[in-house]
Amino acid sequence: MEVLDIQKPIKKTRKKVPDWLICDTINGVDYYYKGYKQAGFKNGKFNEPMGASYLQGLIVMYFAGLLELKLDISEYHAITNEAGIHLEKGNNLSGDILIYRAVDVVGFDLEKYASKAPFIAIEVDTQIETTEFDESHYVYEKTRKLLEWGTEKVIWVFSKTETVMIARPNQDWLIRDWKNDVEIIDGISFNIVKQLEKKGLLKNWQERKKGRR
Repeated sequence: MEVLDIQKPIKKTRKKVPDWLICDTINGVDYYYKGYKQAGFKNGKFNEPMGASYLQGLIVMYFAGLLELKLDISEYHAITNEAGIHLEKGNNLSGDILIYRAVDVVGFDLEKYASKAPFIAIEVDTQIETTEFDESHYVYEKTRKLLEWGTEKVIWVFSKTETVMIARPNQDWLIRDWKNDVEIIDGISFNIVKQLEKKGLLKNWQERKKGRR
């Protein structure tokens, strides 16, 4: 008769988190979308995690419209919708707004992740689960990886602090108030406060912020 070893712990099978819940993989570390734990299993499938806020979506569309209107499309391509970048094993990044030089995308397989780092990357807030990782660590790691790959400017917009971070290789990273004009490229600048005011949403945002204090 077989003797049961009661000292040996019973190994539990951990359900693998699907790849579509991974926001970025940086240096082999997976960063999952915010709310992925709450997504849970239902009928054998994961529910959708939390998406971007209205403000985040509005800002991304602001950038998309601004670049579509003012960017010289014969020289640059701007893409959005969490476009992916894969240059090496263990590193898969996505971007809110990625700007490429037109000459750099010749030969791209348009049905796959971009095989070259963007000329400029723009990120609006973070969408990662922060219960396991520090948000600032994630921002720094992603920014450093993009600069290491050859991106010449990384811009982060942070709605909670109403700030904009601008990072360039071999230069100090700058933090500016988002009420100021910030240049993206070739004299094309953005201003979040002016855009909210133009949309009639600045007062709404200010009142919301007061309510959180």
